[in-house]
Amino acid sequence: MAEGEKARDTNVIITHFINPHCFWYKPESAYEEGHKHHQFSVAFHEHCKRLYGRVFVGQPAHGSILQTKALAAVYYVVQQRWVRCEVDEVVIGLDGHPLYQLWALDEGLPIKSTPEHVRALPSQFGSAPPQAMRGAIANILPANKVDTTRRNGLGLEPTLTPCNKWYAGIVSMIQTMIEGALSVSLECTGGTAMVEGEMIHFSDMFITMHRYEPFNVVDVLAKACSEQMMRCSNEEFVKRLPKLQTFTIKRYLNNEGHDKLFAQAANTKPCRSNERPIVHQGTVLRSLPDPEALSKVNEWLNNNITVGVDGQGGLGATTEKRHS
Repeated sequence: MAEGEKARDTNVIITHFINPHCFWYKPESAYEEGHKHHQFSVAFHEHCKRLYGRVFVGQPAHGSILQTKALAAVYYVVQQRWVRCEVDEVVIGLDGHPLYQLWALDEGLPIKSTPEHVRALPSQFGSAPPQAMRGAIANILPANKVDTTRRNGLGLEPTLTPCNKWYAGIVSMIQTMIEGALSVSLECTGGTAMVEGEMIHFSDMFITMHRYEPFNVVDVLAKACSEQMMRCSNEEFVKRLPKLQTFTIKRYLNNEGHDKLFAQAANTKPCRSNERPIVHQGTVLRSLPDPEALSKVNEWLNNNITVGVDGQGGLGATTEKRHS
């Protein structure tokens, strides 16, 4: 793992989250009109709109089926615009028609689509690097609590041992914190590593919530999910990195290995404003925060984080305000 300087990044948008070792993000500034990333996305959309228009969207594309790793222009119905994608997988149905598992390079999120919305990528946009970056929280490992008393009868306390999969509790906790966050920032502390062709940036994640000072996500996890994770040294983390399965989950699957994406097809319609699920930090995390995770986060914040001058706080108040 390459070394990197310890520096707090600007606030980021978490675009897609699978587990603490597998998420994608963009700087908040990338969404501003003057930013080069925003300008690139607008230019790409306008070019594809002129080239393909809306006349052909919803009609099967002519030509051969795109192969895995191919680049494509995809009309993303949810956002009603063209986006650059890489083909992660192609599934051929019994009718002989393909279904594409796609990765939106600049949005940092998965898209499943039938061929009606997929076209060849204009060559002049193929060389630009992806705008979304991949991140991982450094120096933490998923863990199991092992009861040593049953093994040796010596009366020893149960111990934590590293394992290869993050449990649902950890994932729900972080999703809940992101869902209620005013801002998320990353402090690059662990350098970078290349995993399956993607550069991973290892960081500490800090979250600011309503009426609370910024806090390190790992501090919350260490208290609220103490039997599901363990801190480790950078040396041990680097040693275990090549064997950890937490980094190699397919981008269109969730942490449990399930594909929960709905395919956009010829009859897919954009979401109306009153139908949209709750969206925060760039991607759909869940329709509502997990109640158990919500309670644990709230309890930890009340016990450990400084509140504002009014003496009030808590994730519950934030959530109520956002859903009123």
